[in-house]
Amino acid sequence: MLLAAESDFGAGRIYRFDTNFGETALPKAVPMAAALRRLAITPGGNNAGGGADVSAIRDLGVPVVSLRQDGSDYFDLHHTPDDTIDKVDIDELRQNVAAWAAFLYMASEMEGDFGRLPVK
Repeated sequence: MLLAAESDFGAGRIYRFDTNFGETALPKAVPMAAALRRLAITPGGNNAGGGADVSAIRDLGVPVVSLRQDGSDYFDLHHTPDDTIDKVDIDELRQNVAAWAAFLYMASEMEGDFGRLPVK
C-alpha cells in the first residue's frame, strides 16, 4: 500500500482534507473525512497535489493526501531570527497533530490500497 503526504507548512490549523485516490479507492476518503470533521476540518475534493515534496511521486501514480493548513501568517516569521517555538499557537498545533494522527491511523488500518493515479 502506498500513499504520500507531507506536513511542511508550520504548525497552523488544518482546515481541509483533500485526497487524490484512484477511483476505486474513493470510498476510503469518506470515513477519514468524517473523523476529521470532528476537528473542524472540511472535506475537499479528489484533486490533491500533495505538496512540493511529494509531487514527483504523485506524478509516478502514487495517491496523495493534503491536509490543508492556514498559512496566512507562515511567512511572517519563517526562517527569520524570530522563528522560535514560543511563537507557535498551542491550540492550533494540537489540532494539527490530532488531524495527522487520526488520518495516519486510519490510513494504516485500512485494507487494500488507495488506487493508482495516471502516470504523468
